[in-house]
Amino acid sequence: MKRVLGSLVVIAIAAVVAADTGEARACGGFFCNAQNPTPVIQAGERVLFAAHDGLVTMHIEITYDGDPTSFGWILPLAQRPMDGQGRLLPLDQVVQVSSQRLFPMLQAATDPSFQLVRDPNDTTQCPMPTSPDSFTADSAASGDTSPNVVPPPVTVLAEADVGPYRAQLIEATRSDALFTWLGENGYIQDPKAQPILDGYVQKGFVFVGIRLQNGKSVGDLRPLSITLGENAPCVPLVLTSIAARDDMPILVWVLGEARAVPKNFLHAVVNDQAFAWPGAANYQAVLSRALDALGGRAWVTEFAGSSDVLRGRLLRQGAAWGGIMNAQSLAEVLVALSNIGLDETDPDVSLTLREHVTMPAGLTGYPNGNCLQCQGCEWAEEQCATQGLPNATHVTTEAEFYNFLFYWTDPAALGGRELEVDLGALKTALKEDVVQPLQRLEGLFTKLPKVTRFYAMLSPDEMTRDPIFAFNPDLPDISNFKTATWDLIECGASEVRVRYEDGSSRLATCTGCQFGGGSIAGDTSVPALRFGEVLDESGAPVPFDVSQAEAMDTLVGGATLGVPTIPEGFEVTPPPKPVTPTPDPTDPSDPTDPSNEVRASGGCAGGGASGLLWVVALGLLIIRESRRMKVHPRS
Repeated sequence: MKRVLGSLVVIAIAAVVAADTGEARACGGFFCNAQNPTPVIQAGERVLFAAHDGLVTMHIEITYDGDPTSFGWILPLAQRPMDGQGRLLPLDQVVQVSSQRLFPMLQAATDPSFQLVRDPNDTTQCPMPTSPDSFTADSAASGDTSPNVVPPPVTVLAEADVGPYRAQLIEATRSDALFTWLGENGYIQDPKAQPILDGYVQKGFVFVGIRLQNGKSVGDLRPLSITLGENAPCVPLVLTSIAARDDMPILVWVLGEARAVPKNFLHAVVNDQAFAWPGAANYQAVLSRALDALGGRAWVTEFAGSSDVLRGRLLRQGAAWGGIMNAQSLAEVLVALSNIGLDETDPDVSLTLREHVTMPAGLTGYPNGNCLQCQGCEWAEEQCATQGLPNATHVTTEAEFYNFLFYWTDPAALGGRELEVDLGALKTALKEDVVQPLQRLEGLFTKLPKVTRFYAMLSPDEMTRDPIFAFNPDLPDISNFKTATWDLIECGASEVRVRYEDGSSRLATCTGCQFGGGSIAGDTSVPALRFGEVLDESGAPVPFDVSQAEAMDTLVGGATLGVPTIPEGFEVTPPPKPVTPTPDPTDPSDPTDPSNEVRASGGCAGGGASGLLWVVALGLLIIRESRRMKVHPRS
């Protein structure tokens, strides 16, 4: 397990997007069979990285399990963060708190969905079963120095308190001195990090150090946003390898003016036939096999499209903090929060309320005065008393207090007492730590039109280079909603013909399809990888056969931004056409027919290269004691 705090995936962005998961598509027009069409995707690392106004801002999800005094990490930056006049940016503008709502929203909005639907032209009817068993579904900072003075080997250029963190901007001329300084200042690190640090020091990198302030606990951790220079490598993948686990899932959202592409990693096109439909319960297993076929250093594009659908997901459009700042009581603050789409249960709001509102000692009673927590239910208290749960003797829990805080703002609920709250400090904290971060994010979604979501599963021995992402305006969007269509061949055997969006088809057994809906297991006889691709800043993808994976990995490993990856005269072996396991010569869509060749998507060959290119690194140098790190749970 990794010991790296927030070992991140860095995303080169300019905006994020996805399809509206609120659309009523859950069952795809057939019996659901208790199967969700969206696969469960666990990401070990999730990061958002945005390019705007000549700068790059990345939003980092931080998880940590251990002694808060041992928490700390450093992030190498290729250059000092400067403003347009060449001055060092104040550190509290470089490092800011982000929102805990961001990454769950990004993932929910862009998660792939696998729908299984019946061909509308198939009218075959089968008799209903006599046993319900037939319906069972398969589970599938700056400082000039005099020329005559030798600068110290380690210099703290700037410091600032940011939310629960103490941030430092650190410069070093010797890696051994930096390593010693870090240990003396609470950044306890793995000795294997020193030679990697040396590479960054030799290149003139500076470092952002983050630690928890005194008195803060692990429960105070919040995501961070860090503003960098436009071309700064953000998080080195090589550093992640120090403590990464095998097949560590990584989600990357790349935002910009066009679809993003991995410049120095391969791109994998996965075989839809290998997935279980609906829901792709075997999703991560299939992707792991597909990526391993390319040597591991490859990305899958799960979504590429407009950022429009993200707008208003984090904060109600047009929402401002004016109502909060004008509030004259805690109750008015909570009403103002509700008016912009927030409440006491929001994780960042909850953290802020717990810091500034004191729960009265010895508080008794349930929210809303009864064990059912039912507002205005006069019958509920009597019913609760009958069940042995009287309101008067119940000791109120912290969750019951803070999650129903509006109820407790009424002195009658507190037996005539008033809540202890620093109203001015609360309003300022809500503005700076909750509303403003959400407004900055919503601003990105409005300003930046495209987002690409990448997924990779990398093991330590595959983390040998820092990913470079670029943009290709010639490539089409990629939907995160996938559909497989079936028509019935034979009732008794539940045999169906399945057609996939990539143009291939196969005969399969479908549990429950003869009665209007069902599920189809993944085909284990086909490779998980259809083919690999090389993607550049313009033109169509260059697909290649898996037999060339090693040679292609060598080519992309030496790729240069703005220069075609594949040299002139290099012979590319094209991948085979998709093959139907049971060819059907009467099926006009049969991919074994040469006239039905499936070509890689990519758009026209012309077009200029994107003007925004970033070297993106995956990983954070986390400095901490030898404790086990929490990996972000599946969501």
